[in-house]
Amino acid sequence: MSTLARVVFALLVAATFGAFFVSQKLKNAESVAQYTKLRAYFSPNGDGVRDRDRISFKVEKADRLTVTVVNADGDRVRRLATGVDARPERPVTVVWDGRSDDGIRAPDGRYRLQVGLHRTGRTVTIPGAFNVDTTAPKPVVVSVKPATAGPVAGAFQIHARRVGSLRAPRFRILRTDLGAPKEVARFLGRKGSQRAEWDGKVNGLPAPPGIYMVVVRVRDKAGNLGTAPAVLPPVPGQVRGKPGITVRALAAQPPVVAVRAGERVAFDVDARNRAYRWDVRRVGGRKVEEGRAAAGKRTLVLRSPRGNSGVYLLQVRAGSSRTRVPFLVQSRERQKLLVVVPTASWLGVDKIDDGHDGLPNTLDNGGPVEWPRAYTRLPPALAAETAPLLIFLDRAGVKYDLTSDIALARSDEPTAATRPGVILAGSLRWIPRSLGRRLRRYVESGGRVASFGTESMRRAMR
Repeated sequence: MSTLARVVFALLVAATFGAFFVSQKLKNAESVAQYTKLRAYFSPNGDGVRDRDRISFKVEKADRLTVTVVNADGDRVRRLATGVDARPERPVTVVWDGRSDDGIRAPDGRYRLQVGLHRTGRTVTIPGAFNVDTTAPKPVVVSVKPATAGPVAGAFQIHARRVGSLRAPRFRILRTDLGAPKEVARFLGRKGSQRAEWDGKVNGLPAPPGIYMVVVRVRDKAGNLGTAPAVLPPVPGQVRGKPGITVRALAAQPPVVAVRAGERVAFDVDARNRAYRWDVRRVGGRKVEEGRAAAGKRTLVLRSPRGNSGVYLLQVRAGSSRTRVPFLVQSRERQKLLVVVPTASWLGVDKIDDGHDGLPNTLDNGGPVEWPRAYTRLPPALAAETAPLLIFLDRAGVKYDLTSDIALARSDEPTAATRPGVILAGSLRWIPRSLGRRLRRYVESGGRVASFGTESMRRAMR
């Protein structure tokens, strides 16, 4: 190695060591300015919670300052103050509302304070950052167990996610099957826990039969509020998770197609594990059969009444609870007159939470509605429209075949050659599209249709 090369190498080594010691000295030197009060996260979204960040800092030496908010790239966002007299013993306080010099809300992200020192002509960025965060948390109620319970005292176990760990989540219980959702209970969860418990009581008593929804509300460290469901009042089809609770006293599920007279028919009975009594009677007629079932028996099988076609009612009683559900019996002799009952409309207006989202599924609120499904009550339209017509036909000695609109939509009936007349026994408010087209062709080919009830064939369904 030549003398010149050795000299250059020695200079490079000295410069490297010198730069190292200078950097260490700069790291250990006291900052020109440092924060004394700083909120690391705030949410300038106008909800009145943490909409502004109040920032305090102090300087090492007295000076006149210009204070500016800059983004992560060092670009100016907002000039907060100019010509501020600052002294080491007196902190400087500025307030930022999260907006830029143009009045536009700054995007979410990290920001810093930049301080201009007039006397020394320096501009420094205070170590440390603060964050604009306007993204609301998105909690979700994953499940509630049990999802269906009887009207007795008992706790419901709630599993929720994304509820954070800084604050305890707040829970509300809404009843949703009586019109506009109404709060019936509220309680505080445990901080940092995804589990909560509702004691199942309303005003100190076991919750009455109905449909309920668990709503959870949380705030994040920036003050953003998040709820599940995200939109209140809740909108059908937009509820995530399964926050629904059904309190049920008694329900029964009959078949939706007519059973042949004298044959066995099965009903699914939910009596909440209680023993129950039952009886069967024809609409407008006397009791034809009765019996009892043991506790916990979910399937009730009995022989359908013999004789002419008609609508029958199964009445179930368990303790002080009772319900009645209709089922159709078709005689063994075929008749030319066909009577159609609006089973789809009966099922479609019964308020049942099919998806456990806490909202009743009905055709009126857009559905979908599952079938077959249990009835929780006797369809009001049956007593008001269908029963009077069937009683009139029975007393007049008119014999007929009987079917439901659902069963008819799945068949090739009616045809003018075999059915001179069809009676729609009640409001077929909701009618399957295929059945509507078939009835039109039936009339055009010479058949006759008599409709009893209001708003029949006004709304199509699949």
